[in-house]
Amino acid sequence: MKTTHRRLSSSFTKLCERVSSFKNGDDNIRELQAVFAYIDANRDGRISVEELKKSFNTLGEQLSDEEAKVVGVVMSLQRKMLEAFRMYINEGEDCITPRSLKTMLMKLGELRTNDDCRVMIKAFDLNDDGVLSFDEFAHMMMR
Repeated sequence: MKTTHRRLSSSFTKLCERVSSFKNGDDNIRELQAVFAYIDANRDGRISVEELKKSFNTLGEQLSDEEAKVVGVVMSLQRKMLEAFRMYINEGEDCITPRSLKTMLMKLGELRTNDDCRVMIKAFDLNDDGVLSFDEFAHMMMR
C-alpha cells in the first residue's frame, strides 16, 4: 500500500511540476490547450474534480479528491495567466516587449513612453533580456 501511495504521489507531483513550469511558445501553448480540452469532457471551460479524476483513471492513475482539487486550481490559474499574458503580446511574438506593453497600456487609456515601458519590464525581467517571458509574467502576477 505504501508503494502505491508513493507512486501516486510521485505521479501527482510530476503533473503539478509540469503544469506549473509551463513555458511560453506556440507548441507549448497548443499542448496546454490540448490537455485542457481533453480533460474538460463537458466543454464548459472548467475542469471539475470528477473530470480530472476520470482522466487520470484512464491513464491508469488515481487521484484523491484533494489532489484533483489542487491540480484543477493550478491548471485553471495557469490558463487564466496565459490568457492575460497573451493580451500583452503582439501577434507573432512570444514575449512582452516594451512596444507591446505600450500598445496594451494605450488600449487601457494609459499613455506611456517606450522608456517608461522598458523600466516597467526591467522590474520583473529576471534574465535581463529586455522582455518578459511567460514565466517572468507569471512570477510578476504571483507577487
